Formats: sequence, C-alpha cells, structure tokens
Amino acid sequence: MPSGSDRKRRTTTENSSKQSQTQPKQPRWDFRSMAYFEKYPTEPQMEEEMRQLRLAAANDQTGTGDANTSADSEQQQQQQQKQQPLYKEITNHVHKIERFSVQRHVTEFLLNAQHDQPDEALRQAFDELIARAVQNAENKSGRTVSKLGIMVSGKVLNDPVVLPMRPPIQNNVDVVMAELDKLGQSEGDEGGADKKTLLLSEPVEIIVTCLTPPVGSAPRLHPYQNWGYDEAQRIRIRNNDSYCLFHALVAGRAYHDRDIFCLTRNPMDEQPQFIANIMNRQDFCKDYEAFNRLVSNIGRMQTAVEELMNSSGIQNDKTSYGIEHIQHVQQYWVYHAEKRSCFIKKVQIPAEEQRYRIIVWDTETRLEQLEDEGQRVHRVNFLSVRITCTGCCESMEPDDNCEICCQNDGALERAKEWSEADGEDQPVASFVEWVLRAWNKQYNTYIWAHNASRFDGHFALNHLCKTARRPDVVMNGLKIFEFRVQHSRKHSMLIWRDSCLIMPIALAELKKTFNLDCDDKPFFPYAFNRKENYTHRMENLPDESEYEPGTMKADKYEKFKKWYNDNKKTPFYLPDELRAYCLNDTEILLKALIKFRQILMNEITDGFGVVPISCTIASACMNIFKAQFMEDEQLAMVPELGYERNDRASVLAIKYLDWRAKSEGIEIQHAGNGREKRWKQFKLDGWIESQQRCIEVLGCYWHGGERCFKPDEQLIDGKTCYDDHGHCLQVEEIWECEINDQLKKNERMKAFFDDLSNERGPLDPRLAYCGGRTGPLRLFAEPAEDEKISVFDIVSLYPWVNYDTDYPIGIPTIIHPKADEMNVNWTKPEHLQYRGLYRVRVIPPRGLRVPVLPMKIDERLLFSCCHRCAALFRKCVTRCSHKCTHSDQQRAFTGNFTHIELEKALELGYVVDRFWRAWHYAEWSDQIFKGYVRQFIRLKVESSGFPEGVETSEQKQHYIDEYRRIYGVDLDFGRIKKNPGLRFIAKLMLNNAAIRVMYKPKKNFVVEHTSSNIVLSLWTTSRARLKLFDYMQQCYNTPGAELLYTDTDSVIVRHKRNIVPVETGEFLGQMSEEYADYDIETFACGGAKQYALKMVHKQTKAIKYVQKIRGITFDVNNSQALQFERFVHKVLNYGKKDEQNDAAVFNYKKIQPTKDSRIITRKQNKRYLPVCQKGIITENLDVLPFGYE
Repeated sequence: MPSGSDRKRRTTTENSSKQSQTQPKQPRWDFRSMAYFEKYPTEPQMEEEMRQLRLAAANDQTGTGDANTSADSEQQQQQQQKQQPLYKEITNHVHKIERFSVQRHVTEFLLNAQHDQPDEALRQAFDELIARAVQNAENKSGRTVSKLGIMVSGKVLNDPVVLPMRPPIQNNVDVVMAELDKLGQSEGDEGGADKKTLLLSEPVEIIVTCLTPPVGSAPRLHPYQNWGYDEAQRIRIRNNDSYCLFHALVAGRAYHDRDIFCLTRNPMDEQPQFIANIMNRQDFCKDYEAFNRLVSNIGRMQTAVEELMNSSGIQNDKTSYGIEHIQHVQQYWVYHAEKRSCFIKKVQIPAEEQRYRIIVWDTETRLEQLEDEGQRVHRVNFLSVRITCTGCCESMEPDDNCEICCQNDGALERAKEWSEADGEDQPVASFVEWVLRAWNKQYNTYIWAHNASRFDGHFALNHLCKTARRPDVVMNGLKIFEFRVQHSRKHSMLIWRDSCLIMPIALAELKKTFNLDCDDKPFFPYAFNRKENYTHRMENLPDESEYEPGTMKADKYEKFKKWYNDNKKTPFYLPDELRAYCLNDTEILLKALIKFRQILMNEITDGFGVVPISCTIASACMNIFKAQFMEDEQLAMVPELGYERNDRASVLAIKYLDWRAKSEGIEIQHAGNGREKRWKQFKLDGWIESQQRCIEVLGCYWHGGERCFKPDEQLIDGKTCYDDHGHCLQVEEIWECEINDQLKKNERMKAFFDDLSNERGPLDPRLAYCGGRTGPLRLFAEPAEDEKISVFDIVSLYPWVNYDTDYPIGIPTIIHPKADEMNVNWTKPEHLQYRGLYRVRVIPPRGLRVPVLPMKIDERLLFSCCHRCAALFRKCVTRCSHKCTHSDQQRAFTGNFTHIELEKALELGYVVDRFWRAWHYAEWSDQIFKGYVRQFIRLKVESSGFPEGVETSEQKQHYIDEYRRIYGVDLDFGRIKKNPGLRFIAKLMLNNAAIRVMYKPKKNFVVEHTSSNIVLSLWTTSRARLKLFDYMQQCYNTPGAELLYTDTDSVIVRHKRNIVPVETGEFLGQMSEEYADYDIETFACGGAKQYALKMVHKQTKAIKYVQKIRGITFDVNNSQALQFERFVHKVLNYGKKDEQNDAAVFNYKKIQPTKDSRIITRKQNKRYLPVCQKGIITENLDVLPFGYE
C-alpha cells in the first residue's frame, strides 16, 4: 500500500513541440472530469507570444505577394499544396494522470489557409491528431485505449465542443465533424459569419483524452447513499439504539475531520460528515491497514476512539483499533446520508410545489422491411406535441404571456407537429433538437408519451445517443422508466416519462375514465400508413384489412364493424388523417394528465405535488404513504439477505460439508450445525476436530477461482486473484466450480443437494417470500341438476391485509439456537416461543388434502405433503398412479416461514423437528397502513355512488353507518356520487402493491433500497395466503361442495344450488360472486393460470365463453386458433402421447424495442399445450398434492 505522499497524483508533462526551448509557461488546467477540461485565462505574456506565433505561421503560409501572382501552372500549384503541411502546430504537450491511467494530448494548431478544401483539411488534421494521440497512449502504456474523450475549442467558440468518454469506435473524426456542422450562426460575432468558417481561420485547440486501464478494475467507488458490499465496509457494534455506525470513529471525526484530510492530502469542505465520507473519498485508501496507521498517528483521535470502542463493547486492539469489526456487521454496508438510521425516511412535503413545464407527444410510424424477412422497422412519419405548465393548469385557461410555456424568444406555441408527408425527413430529430434548446434552465420540463417505455421513448433515446448526448436513463431490460437530458447548463432539464406507468390504462379509455371534453379515439388504418400513399386521395375508406381487425378483441371488433359499415363511403387522405389521429392522441393525453394531477392535489395530497417525484403509480403510492401516513423511525430497512452477514456461509458450502460428513462418516463443524470454528483471526468454513483439519469452500466470485478468473484480475474487494491466493491458509480447498462439476457427475450427491431436508444456515428473508396460491384441484367439471359452479373473488384482498394485519416493526432479535436446541418436536402452536420469522424443518401430514406451507422446487410454488415426491416430477406429465413410499424424514423439508403460517400448519398436523433460526420481533402494530387504507376506501366509496338497492334515506344512512362501524370511515353524504376519475385513482392507490414496501434487487451486487422492507412484503403475502386458505376450508367444510381452482384472491367451486359455500359481502376481505348473472355449464383447466368457462345468461340465454391463458391475448385471430371445444378436448386427453404433439399455435406481430432503441415488428408464434405440475393427476382428473394419501 503506498504511503500518503506516494498516493499523490503523479503527473508528468512531455513537450513534443519544436519550440520547447523558448515556449512560455504551460497553461494551467482545471481537472473537472475525465471528459471535460476548462482552460484558465491566458497570462498577458503568453498572449503576446501567442500573437507572434500566429503571425509567423501566417507569413509561412501566405508567402510574398509575388508568389501569389506568379504564372505557375495549375499542376505546379497543386504540387506545392501537397508538399505544404495541412496545419502548423503552435503548442503540443501531453499530460499523464497515472492514477487513472489517463493521457491528455493537448494540441493547438493553425490550419493551412492555402488549402482549396478547408473542411477536408480540418477533417484530416483532426483524424491525424486523434490517431497520433491514441497511438502514443498505447505505446506508452502498453495497453489498448478503451475509452476516448475529445474536446475542440477556439477563440470564436463560446463553449467548447465536447465528446464524452466513450469507446473509440463511437468517438471518431466523423462525430467531431458532425458536431461542428451543428454550430449555428454566431450571434453578433464577425458580422454573423458561420462559426465553423471562423474556426478555419483561427487557431484551434483539440484535447484528446485516452483511457488505458489495466486488466481488471479497481473497487468501484459508490456515492455514500448507495454503498454496496466492500471488504472494508463491515462493522459490528453492540449498541442499544438505531445508530449502528461505529460510535468511536464517528465521535473521533468530530475533533479531527480537517486533520485527517490534511494528512491524506485534501481538506474537506465544511459539511456534516461521518466515517463513510472518509472511506468514500477517491483519494483515501479503504484498506484497513492504512486506516489503522492514520488513526494511530493522531493522538487525540486515538484516545477518543479507544474510549468509545470500550463503551461500545468492542475489544481494544491497538494494532487495528477494532477496524477488523468493519468486516463483521453485514456483508453489504449501507450508509444513509445525514442521519445514520436503519429506518425508512419520511418524504418531506415542500411548502409549495415547484412549477414546471408539461409536454405531451405522440408518434405515428410506417414500416420498412429489414434484411430479416420476419422483421420490419418502424420509421416515424408524424409527430405531434402539446405544451402547457402547472401555472396554466391551475388557472384552467392558458396564459399567452406565461413565462413557463413561452419559449426563450418569447414565441408562444401550444402545439407543434412534424410530418414526413410535408417534407420533414426526420420528425424525431427535429423535435428533440427543438425541445433541447427551447427553454432556459429556470423550470424543468416533463415530457410524457403514452407507452413511451416500450415505444415512443426509444425513438428519442436513439437520437440522443446517436448525437453524442448522455441521457441519464433508468431502465429495466429494454423498458424505459425515465431518462433525463440537458442540452447545456443554460437550458431546461428534460425529464422523459411514460404516462402509461402512472395511469395504467389504454389511451382510448382515458376519455371515459376522466370524463374529458374531447373526441373519442378514432380507428386508424395502421397497415395503410405507407410512403406511397401520401399523395393518394381516396373517395372511400381503405380496405377493412388495413385496420388490422384480427388484432382486436371481440367487443372492440364489434364496434369497429359497425363504425366501418357506417363510414366506409367517407373520403380519405392519409396526411390529413395522420394529423387528426395524432392530434387527438395528444389532446386526450394532455387533458388526462391535467385531470390526474388536479385530482391528486385537490382530493388526496392537499396540494403536495407527487407527480414530479414519481415516475410510476407504485412510486406515487409509496411517496404519498411516506409523506402523509408513515411515522418517523417506524419501518426498518431490512438488509438484503438478512442480518447475519458476518457469519454467512453459503448454502452451497453447508450442503457440501454435510455431504462430505455423510459420505465419509465424519463430523464436520460448520455454520449450519453450530458456529464456525475460529482459528486466530480466521473463521473456518469446516473443521474436522478428530483430524485437526480445515476445509475451505471458496467461492470463485469472492476468492478468484483460477478456472473462472485470470491471475491479474481484481476481485470484489480490490485484490487480485494472485494476492488472494498468496494469503490463503495451507488447508484443504474446494472451489465452487469444482463442486458444480461433481454435482453433474454424481447422482447421489445431486439428490442430496436437492433434498430440502438438508437445508440449513442463516435465515434469508427473501426465501420466505412467496406469491399467491394458484392452481387447479380438478381439471374438468360440469354441475348436476341440483348443483352450480360459482366463481368467488375476495374484495380488495391486499388492501384488506394492509388494513387488518399486525405487522412487525423495529429491528428483530436474532435467535441462534445452540447445538442441543436444534432438535425439537413442535406439534402445537403453543410450542412457538417467538413472533416473527422461523427457519425450520417441517414434516407435513400425509392426509391433508389442502396443505398449508409452501415450498419452491424448480421455480414451482407447491403445497405438498412430500418434498421427495414433488422433486421426482420435474417437467414431466403427472397424470399417473403414484403412491408415496417415503418416510417422515424423507418427506420433510426446510423453509423460512412466518409464525402465523407456522401456527396454522401446527394446528393441522405439521411437525417441526429442526429449529435453525428465528427473527423475534418485540414490537408489533396494526396501525401502519390503516390511515392510508381508510383514506382511499373513503374516496373509492364516495366516488362510486350508492350501490344498487340502496335508495331510501334509511338505507343510505345505514350504508354510511356500516362503514363507520367497520372501518372508522366517515363518509360525506353529499360527496357520494359517481366520479369515475377519482374512483380510478382511489382504486389504483388501494390495490397497488407499492405499500408492500419491497423492491427486487439485482444479483451479484446488492445495494439496499432506501424504502425497502422485505419483511412487510412477505408478511402481506403470507397473511393473504392464509385468508384464501380460510375460504378454501369453508368450501371443504360445506356439504356437497368441491373446490375446483384457486388463484391468489379467488376460488372456483362446485356446490349445491341452495347452499353458498363461503361468506359473501361487499366489504374488504369478503367474498363477492363473479358472473352472478350467468349459469356456468362447464369448467376446464389446463393448469395454473389456464382455464376456460362456458356459461349461459340467466335471462337472455345467450352463451358466453371465458378463456384465460397466461401470456396469450385472445383477440379475433387467436380466438379461432383455440376455441373452447378444442381446449376442453386437450384437457380431457391431457397426458396422452398423441395429444402432446397437437399443440395450438398462436401467431403474433410483436412490436418491441431493440438494444439500440429501434422499434421493430417481428412475427412470433406461441405453442400451447396444457401443463399441470401442481400434483398427481388421477384418471378422473382430480389434482392431489404430492405425497397425499
């Protein structure tokens, strides 16, 4: 590790200019970033010398007047021109920044004025200088240039032309020339001459920054708000508050912030600082040995650290000052800005909303064939824009003098459009370039398009990337959530979003939902939108097929047929129809956004603008909850993978050590059966006491397996594989990849690893998270004369759970049983001593028709009576006769469960025989979400109006009294009237999963989200499964009732006509009957999320079919591909060989973005066959749990 002085930036300058002997002092440079440098004002002496150099260069280029008027031949002039250089270098020097492996090649030159093609000369000069810089950097470093940054500046340019650091293939001379071509007319300089032309006659400076990194990479330095895992960021502290940062170091900082950074080189600005600020600075080595040296050299800090280490219960070791404890709190240390808290922070409501600009836009596209016959690319041929602002929205009338809506030049344009039919070749490019420069930085601009995340937004993003802009993009795969871009610091920040993510409804439905004053969305012939039809005026509408009616659903197709028959004689001109259709889209969207914002601010948030800080409806719900309903330090932030990261041996390692112990007949001590053995300062994965031997299971990702990493590649902790291997103990080592190889070859070992009864180790909360209970209990059913089939849905299941559930709060106590406490025999709920999460091994009862506890096998969520039987049937047909022959120990499985599900399981005959861990919560509350749910219940009920049958004053008053009695909600009699817009938003807020407070992390690098609490989320789904289970039990306890299917919040049941098998009602958590006006004649199911119903209307006797298959949209075309009778045939013959080859084929034209943000339409087909692997299927099509007897 280099010393403090050695770690200073080492910069050397090489002068390659011929005038190096007399050249003045080099200009000073302010290093702002790796891709941007700003030159300080030149000193007066340098100005004079630069003037002399330019004069000398001009004399060399022009020569005497006689030479210009000589009668030499044209051939001689051309020969002279070839012999003269393209340019004359004025200065040329190289700056090296060894710490970053960066070389900056700075060249100032004057172009040869005699060249007859100055543009080409400038291009050749740039090309030569860029190539020379790259070659020089590669020769000096011996490594390839991975990224390149270019900046061109000159006296006539107000701002330099900057290309950010990108791969060399993206930053070349063509990109530089393209940027120069964009330079507009100079405002008032040189009589309005083109800036590029002036650039050719003045000295030009080009800075080429080359990055030549070594093999591997240094540890990534993250902003302290978002630290991920790092070897030097782990800390254990025993304190009785939520401030789990190392107390001693925080207190020591109070005296010596500036002293620390004087020693390390740079003083820090005055600001609130914690130890995370120190360790996050790029010039501070986070290796704890260097930190120890720093601490030991400061007397007062040393004393303060020692005192507070003792008070914190940390052993005082003067050789390390407890810094090794940083490695033992959690595998990934999160630092929360300003306040070191382990709780989700409230959203602060500003005193007044910041005003901003609103733009909506929409595109229409035509298709062009690609080389791949199955793909066609979309080209935008019409683009429409509408503009307003929050000020004009509130006044309800546009202000012609609005400072927000007007452009910088004072022009007022509420709408703009670009049409290819009118000569605009690139509508998207024109729109983006206009909006980038249209307004100054005073107000932000929010730009919305409906479905921008998968369609319109990619057109804008594609142009921004092609023109070397650097938008800040938030994406998930190819789905864009938001991107931000700013033309310059003088211009408005543009925030591009998808309105469909915050109003998840079709654009055509927005008019009805918000009762908008505009025309309905018309039908449009998408297939007719072709370039050759721009000039074609038609007397009638295009052919019906041009409207692609096969892609419409049945109800929409019926409306289209009526409209087309009524209007087919209407004249049609494509450019006019494009304009009308696109303008209608933007009108609907703009009015809907205004209405959505008004309802939120007036009815829900009391003036708090939640839209600017929320790009999805989920984030809007979460922000409203955190701003108005959450209390301070109420919800804890749960670390990813749990609280036991200091002792977190991998599941693979524990399984391998168990396998070794079983196969070799030895005892191995490890984290799964007790504590890891400690030897000096090391913890050993496995310890064989009888042999005094250690087994280390080394993860390739962490320790740099030689088969997976090169010796000089750097690992996650910043060390190279070679360094890490050099410090390993001389013990028996087994690499993760070697274990995986053994699993492929050894079937007995593979079966042992797959056996969930061998699972042990720390509790990972995400493994306890399971979704809803979905699947059939019978594949086919028809009711008898005295029977009926009913579909019941739970009214607002998750809002009911949020309202009624007692949630754990605070930080849990981790219960780690001793070796003699792990073997248990829990058979009753009273045996559970803790409230929270358990990691246990359970033995299911054999005769339970509806098991309680979930298990996951091959991504299947199963409710089984035998783990071994469930593991036997992997991706195969389960229609067979199978009898479970496994013992209780073989049927057992290990899982993470909530205590409420475990209590229900023990009631029904489950047995717990192993106890590995528990998270015990001392504090509980059923009030966390009650205020939130009450608010939106009230709004939803009031905006729905009184239900049918509630007509008299007495009935209405009783209706209001019931809501007050059940929910404590006071309904306003005068506000109970239909308001579809408010009801839509209230229902969104109630049903949205955002209040479950969970975020899905990325793998391999995990950073806790500042609003994440996986425990609340898994508690919500656990309580929801129990609620559904209660209704399932009601069905089984009802005489003559048979449960056919369950789907998270609904059941399909066959029962006697005069007996309702479940309790029904209209309040949250109660059951309501769906399709109550129909008699269901046939139920057929092919597996989870795939069923069909045939029903007859009770009054009209009209037949209706309902088909639902996950991933398949039943439009007009697909309804023909799999009709009800064929679906029933497939279900009845499920499992037969001939039927397995007769798949239904669905053909699609799928519109999707590509990695380079193009939009293509490609042909796609899906094959469907029934797949049911939820249990054993009998000959009469009953689905029994695996292991059921």
